[in-house]
Amino acid sequence: MNESYTPFQRKLALAAAAALLLLFLATLVVGVAGGPEQKSLLMFLIFLDVTVPAVAYGYLLIRRHARERAERKDPEEP
Repeated sequence: MNESYTPFQRKLALAAAAALLLLFLATLVVGVAGGPEQKSLLMFLIFLDVTVPAVAYGYLLIRRHARERAERKDPEEP
């Protein structure tokens, strides 16, 4: 698939990558410098570190499948 992305899509992807890096950095900082009272925050950040990329990957898989299905235009498939 050779897709060309719009400048808006490129900026959005860059912003998402920066947000993920900041999330990972925040997890590292809280994990190293946080005390026992920061345990719930650390657990929440670790949860986000796992869920945000998983949800984004799932969205991309569904979008790719929908696009391929629309290109195929097979009327027999439900």
